[in-house]
Amino acid sequence: LAAVGGSAAVIIQFVVGLFTGLSSGATVVISHAFGAQDKEKLRRAVHTAIAFSILAGGVITLLGVWLAPDALRWTRNPEEIMAPAISYLRIIFLGTIPVLLFNMGAGILRAVGDSKRPLYYLIVCCLLNVVLDLVFVAVLHMGESGAALATVLSQTVGALWVLNFLIRGKKSILKITLPDMKLDPKVFGPS
Repeated sequence: LAAVGGSAAVIIQFVVGLFTGLSSGATVVISHAFGAQDKEKLRRAVHTAIAFSILAGGVITLLGVWLAPDALRWTRNPEEIMAPAISYLRIIFLGTIPVLLFNMGAGILRAVGDSKRPLYYLIVCCLLNVVLDLVFVAVLHMGESGAALATVLSQTVGALWVLNFLIRGKKSILKITLPDMKLDPKVFGPS
């Protein structure tokens, strides 16, 4: 519990909080384009948001896995729990892309008025996380690695679920396609 809930939790909350702020900014642009019925700007904003999530997630994953021991030392993590905390943190950082994709995808849906679907996805993923925690930690005795793996797997399911909805284009105005997946500098600048 100390390895999972101490400094590692603070580091994870910092990263998730930072990206939550960024995704909130993206959803403002998306909801503005949706409200103005500017389909082209909406398409560019959605694709930029997803591309940014993947790119930022990749960078955070690499930095997080590499800097996990240093980050724990910077936050004065006790030496006696350093090894399990590093293990936990590295596994969690390996799941950064799914976390960012889920948060951004859920934000996109909320930005266009669909608040129920992201809530349902979140409820199912939280329940899945609890079940996987019980299996990996209580049954398989995987300790902090099992807790981290349960979190990453449940978040990956959430990300795939949201992406599947966006790729299949149930709301055709939000449909994402691989050829359009790029960072559009105009979306980041003033409108």
